[in-house]
Amino acid sequence: MKITNTQLAAALEVLGYEILPTTNYDTYNVVFDFSDYAEVERYAAEWRKLSVPGASVNGGPEHRSDPLPLFFRVARAREWIVKQVIHGSHNEDLELPPDTVKTCDLHMAIWLVAQGQYLLKLDKGQREFHFDKSAVIEANGCEPGSDYYYCQQYLKTLEQLVRRISNRNLTRQHNPAVIPCDQ
Repeated sequence: MKITNTQLAAALEVLGYEILPTTNYDTYNVVFDFSDYAEVERYAAEWRKLSVPGASVNGGPEHRSDPLPLFFRVARAREWIVKQVIHGSHNEDLELPPDTVKTCDLHMAIWLVAQGQYLLKLDKGQREFHFDKSAVIEANGCEPGSDYYYCQQYLKTLEQLVRRISNRNLTRQHNPAVIPCDQ
């Protein structure tokens, strides 16, 4: 089974599916090869359903349900934070209240946004994400089997895949293939 969605490929790896060595990372559009066609196809179909506006993205391993909705929420939260907060101007002019929950951990910020917590502001000078004081950061949430644990595994795997793709594509840019020119 071939997958072109890097976010889905990371989710499948966390679920225990292995990307085959035939995957070529040197192309602009990487196609991830997986061996178990039926199961991977089921997950790919579910990921497509989750991307439909209005689809329910509730659930996660702690609720004894499919972890894919959790991975999908985390992927969307990561995408939003990178585009709208880090590279954007989300609430830049907001005056912060005196009591906020703050973290300098990007993965924790993504986790909180994926759980529906409102990000007040990123203090870009201090590199701190500020949330409303009602945001809950569980101290023991990293235990294997918890949603936060799966979130961390997903984000680490996604980061590794993105770096593998970027590094290979950057290397290829320094040694471009010769393009024949008929004259």
